[in-house]
Amino acid sequence: MFRSTFRLSNTIKINPRFLVPIRSFAIHNVNSLSEVQLIASKDSSRLYVVDFKATYCQKCQILLPEIEKLNSEYEKNNKPLDFIIIDTDKMSDADKKAAGMKGLPTVHFIKNQEVLDEFIGPHINKLRSKVKQYTAL
Repeated sequence: MFRSTFRLSNTIKINPRFLVPIRSFAIHNVNSLSEVQLIASKDSSRLYVVDFKATYCQKCQILLPEIEKLNSEYEKNNKPLDFIIIDTDKMSDADKKAAGMKGLPTVHFIKNQEVLDEFIGPHINKLRSKVKQYTAL
């Protein structure tokens, strides 16, 4: 089970007897790779951006406002995108090794349950360009 700190979901009324849910956009906070896999397996056609960060890492905090902005922008355009933020302080050593992290922050781009790309460091422009690139696929 995962915990969401930020989740937007609404419903539109199209008929007094029926409600149609709108796809929710989310920023998920998790502590393990199994939680990442659970979220990413729900809709393999979506792009999942996984941000590996640590609370002590000041560079990691640089990406958080940009992630919130991107989430808001893509929600307005109804683009298939979710962000997953994973706290490496709470990850097991096995998960850290399996993720292949070489530095913080590390960002992975997952679609169809495969890692398409990754980068290391607080590169806002790279984050934006890769999100644009992979949501266009």
